[in-house]
Amino acid sequence: MSLSTAAQAQLRILLPSLPEPALQALNAGLSAETGESAGRVREAIAEEIETRRAASLLFEPLTGLVPGNQLRAVWTNLARLDPTGCEWLKLEAGRRGLDEFDVERLDTLCLTAAEVARDQRLAVLVRLVPLLRRSFPRLAEWVGADQREHGAAARLAYRDAAAVDPSAGPLFVEALMTRLKRPGDAIRLLTAFANRPNDRYAAASELAFLGEDVLSEAERLVQVVQGFDDHGGPDAGRAAAAAAETASGRLQALDDAVELTRDGPWGVRALAARRALAANVEAHLAAAERAVRAALPMTTTKKGTRALPDLRGEPDPAAVRRATTLAAFVQALPGSAQGGFSAVRARVAAAAEDHLHAYVEFVLDRLHEDGGLPSTRAWLEAATAIQGELCGEAAARLSWRRAEAA
Repeated sequence: MSLSTAAQAQLRILLPSLPEPALQALNAGLSAETGESAGRVREAIAEEIETRRAASLLFEPLTGLVPGNQLRAVWTNLARLDPTGCEWLKLEAGRRGLDEFDVERLDTLCLTAAEVARDQRLAVLVRLVPLLRRSFPRLAEWVGADQREHGAAARLAYRDAAAVDPSAGPLFVEALMTRLKRPGDAIRLLTAFANRPNDRYAAASELAFLGEDVLSEAERLVQVVQGFDDHGGPDAGRAAAAAAETASGRLQALDDAVELTRDGPWGVRALAARRALAANVEAHLAAAERAVRAALPMTTTKKGTRALPDLRGEPDPAAVRRATTLAAFVQALPGSAQGGFSAVRARVAAAAEDHLHAYVEFVLDRLHEDGGLPSTRAWLEAATAIQGELCGEAAARLSWRRAEAA
């Protein structure tokens, strides 16, 4: 391999922009190359890998919040301002883990880096890195079940962040949010930092975006539940149930984090969202019971006698699809007690299961009698399709095993 001096210079300019897999692939591809040019390229790649490792370690708390190219630009400027500090970090980054570093020297390097950041927001975030590095290990405590015990430490950390810059408090919270294991826990930061304020105070504070995000997401999810296509198939039913579950959870989390007042800015919206969610879920649940009966109709032969499955003709595919869609919705909803519709769900599920059981038993008896006519098997297919969504695949498979034994 032979590269001119100009080509080598161009390669050095290109290396920082290469994605990590491409850089590693280039390094591996040159491992067997010989010659002075190849050696110089390998040296450039090794230097780039060292630089990336050091920059990644220094700015690690901002990963996922700040684009990598922006952090690399800060590092480049820092290397000009404090080359000794950068060389120390490159050397040490390859030898030890973060917990073995001189933390004070790392913090000093971050503060120096903040001086050469190109915009105010980035500069503030870089100045927050030392505080974020100390805060991340405690984040689980701050949003955990026992917030009272750890609330004082959380509020102290927030005050330290706010002292960095007037805009630093919300940026501190944004950085913490990137490390939450559950996105729904973001609203719990409001309790941690503001000690469960009422919604009027919270809505006027610099952390109002936490509550606004929760309310906006809950309202969007209510619209998803309201507009879901009940002919869309089982996956659509499960997606609507998941939206209802998530919306209910978000609203409950807001209620736990903030004291919602009846006529407050968030209290009014939360109450409206709860009512709309309950109304739409209950409407879909009621429709599910009707859909199962429509897909698997009953008939009476004589006045005063009990209704029996009507196996005349063939099942209506559209009716069966609607029934399976809504059955999947019902089955996927059991954990939504906090939404206020668990009782309706239980009643609908029980009624639909009773109808299915009677239908399947009747069809199985008929199979024994007629030897498995195509029309009878078609009704069994319809019934077990709905049964599989409402009662589980095991129940449907059992029905088919019994049919095969007929």
